[in-house]
Amino acid sequence: MTDTAPRGTKPGRIVETGPGDAPDILRIEGLTRRFSGLLAVNNLSFEVRRGEIFGLIGPNGAGKSTVFNLISGFLPATEGRSFVERREMTGQRPLTVSAAGLVRTFQHGSYIRSMTVRDNIRLGTIARLKSSDRAGRVDEVATMLGLTHVLQEVAENLPHGLQRLVSIAIAVAARPKLLCLDEPLTGLNETEVGNVLEVLRRYRGELGGTIILVEHNMKAVMNICDRILVMHHGALLATGTPKEIATNPAVIKAYLGDRHAN
Repeated sequence: MTDTAPRGTKPGRIVETGPGDAPDILRIEGLTRRFSGLLAVNNLSFEVRRGEIFGLIGPNGAGKSTVFNLISGFLPATEGRSFVERREMTGQRPLTVSAAGLVRTFQHGSYIRSMTVRDNIRLGTIARLKSSDRAGRVDEVATMLGLTHVLQEVAENLPHGLQRLVSIAIAVAARPKLLCLDEPLTGLNETEVGNVLEVLRRYRGELGGTIILVEHNMKAVMNICDRILVMHHGALLATGTPKEIATNPAVIKAYLGDRHAN
């Protein structure tokens, strides 16, 4: 099997699969990705419901970031289909997927180091707002994320925790319907983690956003997520509420460890 988009998917084409608002904002069917002989994602199917915070967890190398790359258009799937609000995104470019409402961040930061915080946040508004409305959106997002006092600072001069917030701010400024965050809590102290979680709750509550969270901080994941999907060796191991996942014997054995059994 070659590493190309699934047959029958015409690049740039969006397929309507039914009228009306679907309860699931994202639906994945049989998603598979091969890298030569490596099966990175193996026949993965799941849905994300509108307005929920959905956790995607698993050991390093489980395929979580690859899933993000596939659903956001940065990698073509070997097999499978993806839909955002019933519109097929299989084989689409990142800009097309973003325009449909799915925006993602990256593990190592999604900002331009040499630019000010204000200009970084402005990047998230360019595709969605006319120029006269961008300054107001920047100020609004900076206030929500507690970045007002550093808007004129160059991003690379900020502490790590604030740099993480800048990455999230760029994504939030685009007002995506579905915000995909790839390990946003890495390297943050307990206070900074709490601040980011509060921002995510506000984004969901005040702006009606839906969030997929890839994260290794299990305390945070169990605290904020409505449902969790666990991946192992590229495949679905389990899905359920935080309580169901924390007490699932297969998940404890493969990932959480006995310390999480209680």
